[in-house]
Amino acid sequence: MQVREATSDDAPDVLAVHRAAIGAIEPGAYTAAQLDAWAAAQDDPTQYPFDDAGQYLAVAETDAAGVVGFVGVDRADGVLETLYVHPDHAGMGVGSDLLTHAERVLREAGHHRVVMAASRNAVPFYERHGYETTPETFDLEMGRETLSFVRMERPLD
Repeated sequence: MQVREATSDDAPDVLAVHRAAIGAIEPGAYTAAQLDAWAAAQDDPTQYPFDDAGQYLAVAETDAAGVVGFVGVDRADGVLETLYVHPDHAGMGVGSDLLTHAERVLREAGHHRVVMAASRNAVPFYERHGYETTPETFDLEMGRETLSFVRMERPLD
């Protein structure tokens, strides 16, 4: 597996990973209606910041499967914006490799701390990587549904 900076040519694969990952979230952290709304909100491949200098998007790919995950960061603000792994490749280190890559990009941009809004189901993953939850939550409207995300952070030093 390799992690590399994404290009606009990767948009269809990134979108497919995004939708598959959301579709694999088991109800519990979110209702079925919330998951459906979340997946439906991923219809536009132009939503990914391929050409935005302040943002950075990377993909993980294998020779056999192509793009199996992606991560996005806001270089200017030191925010981990997104990290998704295709469910067929979950538990194989793809997410960890993408997270390590993103943290390196943020360090190189001069940040000493990374912050993020994690989906409820992803909190244990980030906790295993040294992230701590904060009392703050974020609510995002997706269609007719509201989804809550957990603010997490970690020092990069």
